[in-house]
Amino acid sequence: MKKSTWIAFSCLIVLSVLYFVFKQDTFRKGIREIDLSSFKESKIDEIDVIGQESLRLTKKDHNWFVEVSVKDKKKLVPADNQEVKQTLEMLLKTHSDYFVTSLSEKHGDFGVGDGQGIHVEIKGADGQKINFVIGNSVQGSSGQYVRLLPGPDVFVVKSSLGRLSRTDADVWRNHLLLQLKPADVSKIQFGNVLLERDKSKNTFALAASMQLPVGYRFSEDKAQQMVRTFVNLRAVQFVDDDELAKKLRSDLLESNFKVVAHTAEGKEDTLLFSPKDYQGQVYAMVQGHEEVYEIAPYVVTQFREGLDTLRDLKLLSFDEKKVNHLSIRKGQQVLFSVHQSDGAWKLEEPKVLPKKYDFDADRVNALLSQLSSMYALRASSESPASLGATLVSVLIEELDGKKVELQIKKQLPQQDKSAPSENYVTVSGDKNVYVISHRDMEYFASGLDLMKKVQEPNMPKEQAGGFESLPPDVQRQLMQAMRQQQAN
Repeated sequence: MKKSTWIAFSCLIVLSVLYFVFKQDTFRKGIREIDLSSFKESKIDEIDVIGQESLRLTKKDHNWFVEVSVKDKKKLVPADNQEVKQTLEMLLKTHSDYFVTSLSEKHGDFGVGDGQGIHVEIKGADGQKINFVIGNSVQGSSGQYVRLLPGPDVFVVKSSLGRLSRTDADVWRNHLLLQLKPADVSKIQFGNVLLERDKSKNTFALAASMQLPVGYRFSEDKAQQMVRTFVNLRAVQFVDDDELAKKLRSDLLESNFKVVAHTAEGKEDTLLFSPKDYQGQVYAMVQGHEEVYEIAPYVVTQFREGLDTLRDLKLLSFDEKKVNHLSIRKGQQVLFSVHQSDGAWKLEEPKVLPKKYDFDADRVNALLSQLSSMYALRASSESPASLGATLVSVLIEELDGKKVELQIKKQLPQQDKSAPSENYVTVSGDKNVYVISHRDMEYFASGLDLMKKVQEPNMPKEQAGGFESLPPDVQRQLMQAMRQQQAN
């Protein structure tokens, strides 16, 4: 082929491509489709959703509000700005997947006829309006039929419109009491507790000015959790009845129970908690605001317990790698004693083993792991001297001679017979008294059975190793149950 022919042929291809591109663009202008990309989320200031129930969202001063009904009256309450924003952003990215019909007699078949489906109307401050009906789900597909009003055209839209189908006003309300993040808080005060941010470690610590009980151990992890609980506190229910809200506001303002958070910028956020439970319900409000919220009772309990909430309840502190001796006694009787020699665990006592008993040295390390992560249920105000003799004790000794002993004492009195039994416990070198589950005492009292080789249950390969990932207390319970089953 001649050079001039090649040039002519190439020009023809280029022209054909350009024609196709521009022709395609022109052609698409005639295609029936839903395209909301010309709308701007920031310009929208009202959303109406009408189904079996009605919903109205309104924006004022850059904040969204949702309309709620209280005793046949309508009032606007704060909405979740982020939820509304994300819903609108998803909506404005919506494109129809394909055109279905423009025949009005077919509308009923797709759930988009007059009086059918969910009618959504979105208005913008600049006069723009989006008006459509969400109809039936497409059989065998994730899509929904949508009619763009006021016209007759019906489309299938596969992107999720489910958020706009929710007409329950509570779903759209702002459940978060505070607009804070943990990183914003420089200090937080509740009761006689003052937590201050330790900038060097980016954690919270008790203020140096605080007077602490003798032997008190502080938990940084619990302090971090308390701050997160405070800033992420959410309403369980809303008090919209004006008369009840007025009474509760009065009680809350008179209450001395409050939590105050300070930010590095000098801002204060104060939560007021109800001084009493109202038939098991607990209420809160943000100082300076009118809204009253019902909140989860356990949250208030944490703050009311003050220092006890922040107490480190880890019972034993030792280096598993350095332990060379472990024994358990029941009263004065040694249930078992093991010693590590040349890197292997060996059974010292009892000297005479039961018939068919098979000692499992690996169980020693497993038991040490459980002991190192054992926590008390709570601290007790009981005096160690009032607890009587030790019922069961666990002694751990390290290579350098360091010893730590867990001493399980008498059971707590039980007022509620249906509640789980508990025992007092003390630890050598710790002046405090703690409480543990009675099941823990029974577990350690099983003595030699703790070191017995147990036939592992048959598990699929994909589940192998799952036992080790369980919490230590769950491991203890499962192993105890397995041993009892094998003994029977």
